[in-house]
Amino acid sequence: MGQIDIDLMNAVNAELIDVADALTERRVDGLSVPHIHEFSTLYVYEDPSDLLTFFKTDPADKDFRCPFVQRPYGGWNPDFENRYFTEDIPIGLRICKGIADLVQVPTPATDEIISWAQKHIGKEYIVEGNLCGKDIAEKRASQAFGIDLQALLQMS
Repeated sequence: MGQIDIDLMNAVNAELIDVADALTERRVDGLSVPHIHEFSTLYVYEDPSDLLTFFKTDPADKDFRCPFVQRPYGGWNPDFENRYFTEDIPIGLRICKGIADLVQVPTPATDEIISWAQKHIGKEYIVEGNLCGKDIAEKRASQAFGIDLQALLQMS
């Protein structure tokens, strides 16, 4: 994990905090999204350093590695069949993107990750920055069920 990864993680986390703030402004009560570093140091492992140092020294992440598969002629590629790509992108980030769209919060960092991953996992979720691709109905996206901002506010 390097500085670029941390910068992208910080950007996605800032977007999630903006979404929670937007929901709170619209009277969806009880939301509080801490920064990932704050959450991690309070509840996981006490390391007051920056986020990069936290992930490099956190015992819980010691054996965590991005899954790779060896190429036939040498080198490695990410394993796009691994759950990090087949579940975390379509379920986790896509749902966050869907809620952000409902409350009209821009998510350029989240879009960047989903757009990159969808090319490799053979899915289409985002088209020109909008969550409207042909695979949007898969795996619990709000938009697949016709949920809009008014419906979201009625649920709270």
